[in-house]
Amino acid sequence: MATERDPVLNNIYSYTLRGWPAHVDGRLKAYQSKLAELSVQDGCVLWGGRVVIPKSLQGKILEELHREHLGVAKMKAWQGVMCGGLASPKILK
Repeated sequence: MATERDPVLNNIYSYTLRGWPAHVDGRLKAYQSKLAELSVQDGCVLWGGRVVIPKSLQGKILEELHREHLGVAKMKAWQGVMCGGLASPKILK
């Protein structure tokens, strides 16, 4: 599963199930601030009702969204939903 192969999401997955340490790597800070909203289901990390897409799949998801071409505003809204809003803003350009 892509979540297991993604070093950041793998840690988030484990920490969400077992508890977060007092100090985390800088890459995890954005997620730690949202830990009350994080959960796991079927091997996926969820932020509220949104699936956090592993970095390895973000390009493919973005490509699929562009294929449907819903317009700039809707594309940005979908990116926030699909990528949990925690993805790099660079993928929106």
